[in-house]
Amino acid sequence: MNRIVVIIMFLVALSLGAGGMYAMERFRAHAAAPKPAVDDQPTVPVALEERTVNLADYPNSHYLRTVVVAEIAGSGKVEDMAKERFARLMDRLIDVLSREHYNDLLYPPGKKQLKEKLRSAFEEEVTDKGLKVKNVLFTEFVME
Repeated sequence: MNRIVVIIMFLVALSLGAGGMYAMERFRAHAAAPKPAVDDQPTVPVALEERTVNLADYPNSHYLRTVVVAEIAGSGKVEDMAKERFARLMDRLIDVLSREHYNDLLYPPGKKQLKEKLRSAFEEEVTDKGLKVKNVLFTEFVME
C-alpha cells in the first residue's frame, strides 16, 4: 500500500511538472509579441562613390578600385540617413578596404568575406537610426 502511494505521488508530481513546463513555454511564446522586424522592410540601395585605395601589401604595392552599394532596410528615410552619414560610410569603406591584401581578394571567398566586413562596418554606423545593412554589393571591383 505504501508503495502505491509513493508511485501515485511521483506520477502526480511528474504530471504537474510537465504541465507547468508546457504552460511556461506557451506563456513565453505568447509574451514575446512579434515586433515589426527590420528584416521585413524593403531595402534601399545606397551607392557609395568610386574609391581607389592602397591595399595592405608590403613591400609590394597593389591598388583596389571599387564601387560599393549597401542595401539598407529600416523605418524612416534611408536616403536622408545616407546623406547625413555619407562621410562616415565612406570612411568605413576606406578603413576596411585598406586593411585587405591582394592575394586574399583574388578569389570569391575573399570577396565574400570582404562584403561581410563592410556590411558589419556600415551597420555600426546606421544601427542607432533603426536601420540594418542587409547586403553589400560590388558594382565595380578592379585590382592592380
